[in-house]
Amino acid sequence: MGIEDLKRWHWAALGAALGLGVAYVLIGIGTDQLIAGSRAITVAPKDFETYLHERPVLDIPRVRNVRVYPNGEVLLLSFEHLVPLSPTDPRRAARHLAPDDQRAWEYLHCVLNSHAPYQPQTDLSQTVDVTVYPATRTVHVNSDSGRMAGAEFSGWTGNAKEWRDPGAGEGSRVTLHLRRAEYQLNVTVQGKAGADAAAELSARLNGHALPAFVAATPHVLRTTISAADFAAAGAQTLELSRRDRPFPVERLQFLDTHYTLLDYLRSAAAKNPAISYQYGWWTARNAVLTIGALSGLIIIGGIWPTVLNVMLGAGFGRKKNTDPDYDLSRFKGEQKKTPAVSAKAAGEQVEAMEARLDAKLKEMESEAATKATTVAQKPQEKPVRKLDASATEPTGAKPAATGDKEFTGEFYPVARGPAEKK
Repeated sequence: MGIEDLKRWHWAALGAALGLGVAYVLIGIGTDQLIAGSRAITVAPKDFETYLHERPVLDIPRVRNVRVYPNGEVLLLSFEHLVPLSPTDPRRAARHLAPDDQRAWEYLHCVLNSHAPYQPQTDLSQTVDVTVYPATRTVHVNSDSGRMAGAEFSGWTGNAKEWRDPGAGEGSRVTLHLRRAEYQLNVTVQGKAGADAAAELSARLNGHALPAFVAATPHVLRTTISAADFAAAGAQTLELSRRDRPFPVERLQFLDTHYTLLDYLRSAAAKNPAISYQYGWWTARNAVLTIGALSGLIIIGGIWPTVLNVMLGAGFGRKKNTDPDYDLSRFKGEQKKTPAVSAKAAGEQVEAMEARLDAKLKEMESEAATKATTVAQKPQEKPVRKLDASATEPTGAKPAATGDKEFTGEFYPVARGPAEKK
């Protein structure tokens, strides 16, 4: 079978397989290599946030083409940052600019790989990782990038420099400002925190009881905070209480594990309409596989067979075999189906057949008897007389003349005897 004999569905299957193969190759290379390349400059989250809020230069934005691409479990941020040319850059001389002239600018391609949760460094209102230290009465926001003002502590006991006891009964309170979201509440205690310690500690947020603590690690007890437990506005109050024995708490952590770089860009764009960004959904793994398979299906399974048929119709290549040799073994005869006959019907058919045979025999016997009667009644014929040779001879015939004969005649010879001569 030649290439011209392939059906369209053959090409479609081949195209989908090739498209998936190319997609897996692109996934193996990675989005960062395909988009960022080797010339891109990697920046830190704090630098990007600073660039994003810089004022334009001569109405030219300092940051443009902000795009976020999914790259597995990482979000790849790509953008262009406007920076002045260096004093020794040869492009200054080409533009006839002095080394200290501030009118020479260029955009540099920058990238940032962001893992979840993304912790903003300049906007502390986006609380993602808030750590509370009861011993020092301090609150750190987003990995110690800043301290929260206005946090209040009450009810904590103990004189240790590294931990405080929440106390029994009403317990101890921490009032602070948190962004409304779903949080993990991690309580780090001094010593090992087993199942018994988790059962002794309880927590409430704004009067709403939180789920029971579990031992996440040997030193950390964990529970969850729902967004429905938050107050409509203002500060949020967390209350901890324990049972009878002292409970040494080193720190409390409010962690939003679902916060990403996209969430930060949304909040920044809501505050500053000049900030814009795009999300490159087509670089996600499932999207790459789907696009690859569909592209191969359309190009090789749809467009290529049409082009091939046009080329064959124009005389390029071998013509298709329009009268193929058929394999008659493919065709199988159908067996005639005999309808099922019941026993009663079969008996009736046998009786009918016997009746027809009896009638036929009687008819044959009647015909034989009729023929015998006809032969007996037929009269006898007279015997045939034998022929006698003497009876055929004529009587009184003259003997044949003997002697010499003379043959004469004008046109043909005629035999004449002596008596007939003249």
